[in-house]
Amino acid sequence: MELKYYKNLKKLRIEKSLTIKELSKITGISERVIENIEDQLTSNHSIDKIAKLAEALDVSVDDFVNKDL
Repeated sequence: MELKYYKNLKKLRIEKSLTIKELSKITGISERVIENIEDQLTSNHSIDKIAKLAEALDVSVDDFVNKDL
């Protein structure tokens, strides 16, 4: 099962006119981690981080992880 949040993160962040720095401040997740997720450099992310990102981008965790948004 392909997880979609890698692509959705960057797409939704740009749609909401958020920089990585701004999203980092909103979520408390480091800029480096957000960059690594967007670039698909790491694959082991906690549900807590995924939930914080989804909430900040105003989507459900299920949609964020499983759907092309």
